[in-house]
Amino acid sequence: MRSKLQLSPFRKSLRMVSVAILLAGTIGFSQNMDLLSESNSGIYQGMAGAGIGLAKDYSAVDINPAGLAGITSSRAVLSGQESYYKYELINERIEEKLTRIFKWARYNPSLNNLLVTFPVKSRMGVSLGYLNRINPFLYNQRRAITWSPLFNQTTRGRLGSLFLAAGLKVTPHLSLGITGYGYFGKITSVVHGENHGNDVDKWAELESSMRGTGLRFGAQLQLGNFKTGIVFEPRTVIEVKTETSLSENRLYENLFPSYSETTWNLPSILGLGVAYTFDQHLSLVLDIEYQNFSSSEIELNLFEYGGSPTWEKVLIYRLGLEKESGKSGLPFRAGYAIIPQAYSSATTDQPLSGAQVIAYGDQNIKHLLTLGTSKQFSRSQVNLALAYSFIKWHRDLYTYVTVEENYIERQVTLFVEWVVFPR
Repeated sequence: MRSKLQLSPFRKSLRMVSVAILLAGTIGFSQNMDLLSESNSGIYQGMAGAGIGLAKDYSAVDINPAGLAGITSSRAVLSGQESYYKYELINERIEEKLTRIFKWARYNPSLNNLLVTFPVKSRMGVSLGYLNRINPFLYNQRRAITWSPLFNQTTRGRLGSLFLAAGLKVTPHLSLGITGYGYFGKITSVVHGENHGNDVDKWAELESSMRGTGLRFGAQLQLGNFKTGIVFEPRTVIEVKTETSLSENRLYENLFPSYSETTWNLPSILGLGVAYTFDQHLSLVLDIEYQNFSSSEIELNLFEYGGSPTWEKVLIYRLGLEKESGKSGLPFRAGYAIIPQAYSSATTDQPLSGAQVIAYGDQNIKHLLTLGTSKQFSRSQVNLALAYSFIKWHRDLYTYVTVEENYIERQVTLFVEWVVFPR
């Protein structure tokens, strides 16, 4: 049996040409890794994260710290979530009138927060602990035009923060607050080879370690049944250091970023929220949040199938409804949000010889629907929220064939928050 090293020159050349053609025009499972910071409150998760004007007590920490003002008793809080990601890619080769549908799914659990809140004076409340602010997750594959899988990639991790927050009631109607963040975390991207079993021993791993500090300012104003709030976060600079690992065969070495250290600018954030309580039991909440991204060379994924993040400006709308306990004794919450992403749809020109050219189109939009409730016990409370979201994404690929791709990512997440009232 002849080894690969014993191939004739002609067969070697033929094999090299075949591999070049295979890699010159490739498709891959699409991706949209969520790089936006999110609230971790179990109560307001049930309202699609809306609550800038309404949030109070322990739920206010990561939404509007002004809501900490005037708390009357201590709380200890622990929360986490279990997310199920379901992906679907419709790949159509236009000239040949061939269509293939790929489906795949993954689970991703996460700790959200661990914190305590307590009153300092009658007009002031304080909170400290840990918050998981950015929790990206991605699983995808790169495939050849022939639909054969070349390699798969998993990216997961978190940018968490130790924090200290305080809220002060300045007047009976006006409260101010501030949160200080000490960021740290790791995001790891791992590629494993496939290629009909020929590359299963080949892999690459990129670990991005992050540190930084940030602030969040908030204010809330209450006038009868009407409440409003505003929050502001200045741009935060996160220092990033990378560590890389590679299999003995260095096939994927070219996927590593060119830097070993860089910075990632988290966007400045400006949010405005209004809330109206109709009959002391029913509240309607609307938040509008602007996140001003700036471009960055950071590469958290080893492989960006549809191109790197476009870092477009983000304008988020959140609408929430809360009805306090009725005959059932359980409150009811619901919400809807429109959340633009840092990624966009794309058109890719990839000739057999020459550089790949990507033109970006419409910004990807996440649509989020939520439901939530709470159960009260003698010394504790459990807050539950169920969230469903979806993102649609499109790419046109022009190589020696024309490929149109439509991708949808669905995510179902169960949030569980446990609140303890010390004696």
